[in-house]
Amino acid sequence: ASEENTPEEEKPIEVKAADLISAYDENEVSADSTYKDKTLTITGSISSIGVDVADRAYIMLNDENDEYAILGVQCYFEDDQKDSLAKLKEGNTVTVTGTCEGEVVSVSVKKCQIVG
Repeated sequence: ASEENTPEEEKPIEVKAADLISAYDENEVSADSTYKDKTLTITGSISSIGVDVADRAYIMLNDENDEYAILGVQCYFEDDQKDSLAKLKEGNTVTVTGTCEGEVVSVSVKKCQIVG
């Protein structure tokens, strides 16, 4: 039997929203090689909760160390996860798991789920 992990079995990379934002702010190429297309478990403070133009529910995690930071972590949720967002409020600290898509306007994370 092979000892190699398939991508589905890899443990998520645990990272604070602030550190993820800093990594992309400092060097997008390096951050992509570390985080893009990987499953991340991200902890951060919610700066906004909303729905985008494509009717995708999201929360935005901000850099709690820099209230003026432009870059954030935008975590998108599938329709079956929307109910889990109803209990959240701006300012809550939350942990989500999802797949990093890299930086668009913000650091984009898709297929998110609330952890815990």
